[in-house]
Amino acid sequence: MTTTPLPTTRVLWLEDRPAEIRDPLPEAVEAVVVGAGLAGLSLALHLRRLGVEVCVLEREHPAAGASGRNAGHLLAGTSEYYNRAVDLLGREKAREIWAFTVANQQDFSAHLLSLPVETGYQRCGYLACATTEHERRELEQTAQLLREDGFESEFWSAEQLLKRTGRSPFLGARYSPDDGQVQPARVVWALADELRAAGGLLACRTEVLAVESDPAGWRLELRTPEGARRLRATVVIHCTNAWTFQLLPAFTDLISPVRGQMLATERLHKVIPMAMAANYGYEYWRQAPNGEVVLGGWRWSQREQEIGVLTETLNPEIHAGLTTFLQGHFPKLEGAAIRCAWTGVMGFSRDGLPWVGEVPGRQGQYLAAGFTGHGFGLAWRCTQGLAEEIVQGRLCESLRWFRPRRALG
Repeated sequence: MTTTPLPTTRVLWLEDRPAEIRDPLPEAVEAVVVGAGLAGLSLALHLRRLGVEVCVLEREHPAAGASGRNAGHLLAGTSEYYNRAVDLLGREKAREIWAFTVANQQDFSAHLLSLPVETGYQRCGYLACATTEHERRELEQTAQLLREDGFESEFWSAEQLLKRTGRSPFLGARYSPDDGQVQPARVVWALADELRAAGGLLACRTEVLAVESDPAGWRLELRTPEGARRLRATVVIHCTNAWTFQLLPAFTDLISPVRGQMLATERLHKVIPMAMAANYGYEYWRQAPNGEVVLGGWRWSQREQEIGVLTETLNPEIHAGLTTFLQGHFPKLEGAAIRCAWTGVMGFSRDGLPWVGEVPGRQGQYLAAGFTGHGFGLAWRCTQGLAEEIVQGRLCESLRWFRPRRALG
């Protein structure tokens, strides 16, 4: 498999990236958000709507990280199948967290539809497909548990899957009709434009080197294209996901960098009907608006090499595996050229749940990170609740399972 030639390293979603924004930095601001990905810009927008002066600092550009490099699935749920979540968390906690993600999906999709720009949002449905008999049984159990807990979910047998999709190599699937997909980078760029239109500031190519105590709150040491700078803030919120450990070393063992890899074919006629995944979510795919089939995953085959990695270079073994999966599971794509491939570094939480709330021992510093590959399914509502906590000074009940203080337990 290692002989498979590597294609051009390029992120499909970033090909029409807008010009970088570098708003002038003030001497002081009420709130600084570190990171201009989905979580950082969502949080900044929520804060600005609540009347907070806010400045987002980004060492590269909006959507440079995992927020602009993923498949663009907008799903309910977390990284585990629901039957496993029930076993791990208990029925009540699993149900409450799933309901949170359903509300996130509803709120966020409504917001995307209200925007004046195209973000590629489609309510197309989602299929989690079984590659083994064991996975098929788990998906059937998951669909049943979800229905019992009041959520819409269907299980399709292999025969039903074949009838509804035309051709399928899978043994069955769980179907979720309300799930959807977006062009992930465009979503982030739209949030950046919305923030600036509301009076928020955004400074690209501005790296935060340190956050130190200051009589007015916190002092940030910055590296900018013009040289070193300082910025004072009353509140600092870290939305740095895989890079959280750099400014918050206490989270080194709580949020791990995990590199994911994707490829995109040449433009094709419609062959993929909806957002799809298989093998417990380790392989995931869709068709982009222009026709490219986008496929990611296969990191399970190189587990040790892909954990703790911050570089965005391609792994040839994983690319070979993805190519084999594509050709083996989608005969219609036989002979389709691979247009490009890329990687992105995600932040995986130790317990699979995000870390959202005030950082223990650092009053006035907050965190929204560790989304474990499900940022689009969690971040909008997580950051909305966090913004309300910061402004109102009281805990948001909907975030109770995600608080960083659980690290002390």
